[in-house]
Parts: sequence; structure tokens; C-alpha cells
Amino acid sequence: MMLNFKKIVILTIALLQLCVTFAVADEGDGFVRMLQSSNVFLRIEAAKLIEGHFLVDPAVFPVVRERLRQSVQDETHSKEQRDEIGWLCKALASSGDAAYAATLQDIAATSKVKKIRLYAEQSLATIPDFAARNARLLKIPGDPTLSFEDNRLLRMLHSGDSALLRNAAKRISRRVETPAVLYQAAADALEANLNKRGRELLQLDSMGWLCKALGASGETAYVAVLQRVFDNAPTKKLRQHARNALRSLGEV
Repeated sequence: MMLNFKKIVILTIALLQLCVTFAVADEGDGFVRMLQSSNVFLRIEAAKLIEGHFLVDPAVFPVVRERLRQSVQDETHSKEQRDEIGWLCKALASSGDAAYAATLQDIAATSKVKKIRLYAEQSLATIPDFAARNARLLKIPGDPTLSFEDNRLLRMLHSGDSALLRNAAKRISRRVETPAVLYQAAADALEANLNKRGRELLQLDSMGWLCKALGASGETAYVAVLQRVFDNAPTKKLRQHARNALRSLGEV
């Protein structure tokens, strides 16, 4: 019981470090800091986030590879270390870059731990899928005046894909600073989804997060679209998201 409590405390501290990290750094820098942390839970969380994101800054993946190599070299391989290796394999594969295949192939061929070999083999097989996914996003026009991270978010907001919209809106709603062009893209995406009048859960969830993102903008220019969501929302939950965003802008 004490061990479980200790793990909960360690994980809580790690999550607090995560919040601080992303409050003071761009996404790519935040991932690098997490991967270089002495806290294994924070490193695992970094790998999970990288694997679940889209078009992560390419500068992050050499750090993932180095962290993976270091972890594999450790002969003890505790449960946490094995979990870390598994997620780092997935994170490296999510680059969609065939240049990292050799690292995963080497682990799959040489690791003495069957589970780790399996992690590497499974991740290796996903590289082509991630490459295709990233290529689809890169076809969406970006903005040469924006950073890599901001262009990634802009492409996600222009994608029309509910999962991408939700992930982008989550990131924007939690940022300290966001370019106006991203808020406008979020407003356009919210308007487009409202016009579709769909009731699919992922779509509604993405609209809720888009409301939160606009509520975090501090700009009354988005009151009109939020009011339209509030007046026409197909569910009570989405209406509440719109109301909360309007309150954040001082309109309710």
C-alpha cells in the first residue's frame, strides 16, 4: 500500500512539473525537457504525448532516440523502465521517419527482454502509417510567419478532422500566448461544425474544446460565434461549454 501511495505522490509531482514545463516553453522545448528529466514518470508522459500528437517538431526525435538507447542499455529494466521503453518506441515511430527504423530494428534484434523486442517490432511496423498521416497534414497550407508548432496547430484546425480539431483546441486553450490567426481558425472550425448540425460524440467534444479555446482568447470578437453555439447547440453539454466560454469573455 505504501508503494502505491509513493507512486501516486511521484506521479502527482511529475504532472505538476509537466504543467510548469509547458507553461514556460514551446511544445518542442517542453518535450525535450521532459525527456531529459530524472523522473521516469515524466519521461513516460512525454513519450505518450509525443506519440499522440501530430507533426511534432522534428528536433524532438533525436532526443527520443537517445533517451530510448539509454533506457535499453540499463540492465535492470524495472517495470517503469520497460513501460518507458515501450512508449519511447511508439514515440520514435510516430515521427514517420524511416531514418529511425534502424534504431528500432536493432532493439528488436538484440534486446534480451522479449517484451522489449515486441515493443520495438510493433512500433517499427507503424512507421509507414505515421508517415502517411503526417504527409496528409503537411499538404494543408501553413503560414510562413508562424513557428513550426503554430503551423502544426493551424493545419490541424483546417483539417476538418474532429480528432485533430479537439487536440489542437486543447493545446490552444492551455497556452499562455497564441497568435490571433489560430483563434480565428478555431472560430471558423467551430462555425463550420455548428453548420453541420452533427451529433457524433467526437465532433461535439471537439466543438466543446473549440469553445474553451475561444474563451481563453480574451477577445470579444468571438462572442458572436459562441452565442450562436449557445443558441443552437444540439446538446446541453455543448451549450454549457459555450456559456462558460462567454463567461470567460465577460458576456454572461
